[in-house]
Amino acid sequence: MRAVSNWIWTPEWIHEDKKSPRIVYFRRVIEVAEIPESVYLNISADTRYKLYVNGFLVEIGPSKGDREVWFYDRVDLAPYLKAGKNILGVQVLRYPMEREQGNHSMFRTEIPGLYMSPDDG
Repeated sequence: MRAVSNWIWTPEWIHEDKKSPRIVYFRRVIEVAEIPESVYLNISADTRYKLYVNGFLVEIGPSKGDREVWFYDRVDLAPYLKAGKNILGVQVLRYPMEREQGNHSMFRTEIPGLYMSPDDG
């Protein structure tokens, strides 16, 4: 069974934010009784992300897509987890809609977002 998730973003996002790059931070504390052999997370962002687990940089992504294909990464978090409290952090860089104001090669949508979903394989 695969869990389903929605794209999330900050409620403070305003129309003016479309005109310049913006970095948004997400953080979640999770409790783990014992470390599993593997635990996979599907993750993507509009436009770029850095995933941290307990202070370690785990993944940077996603790969470049286009109007037809949007990529996500499947990351095994188990090597970075510890018994007890764990901190997941994501830094998302949203490029502006105007291509000349940001990375020309990165496709973006009208509404930015972060996607994270557990994946049981």
